[in-house]
Amino acid sequence: MSLKHPLIFEFHLILFYRGKTNLALLRLFRYLGKYNKYSFIARLFIALEVIMDILIPFMMSKIVDVGIATQDIGYITRMVLLMVGAAVLAMIFGVLGSRFATMSSTGFAMNLRQALFSKVQDYSFYNAHNSADD
Repeated sequence: MSLKHPLIFEFHLILFYRGKTNLALLRLFRYLGKYNKYSFIARLFIALEVIMDILIPFMMSKIVDVGIATQDIGYITRMVLLMVGAAVLAMIFGVLGSRFATMSSTGFAMNLRQALFSKVQDYSFYNAHNSADD
């Protein structure tokens, strides 16, 4: 595996820290909690957006290959309207994907912040209790 690309190198460092498989990244998923469904819905809308974005050049090639080759204005008009519809759907799916991704990430951050606060409080009370015994 080549580690020349910086993102691949960072990913390699995250997953294989000190020669062992580091599951810390996977352990973070438990903090999604009830926001996991928003994360799934966001991924679904983003996938739909990508599908719509991929269809647009395909429709454009059909306009050139079929519509212009046969000089069929009706076919060209239908395909252009389909392209506009695909672009509008892609925009709607993108907005909805961003909305659900924001809801998911905000909920994740809230859960992670609460867990961290709880851990720090436990540690503080533990230190206060142990130093009082001295």
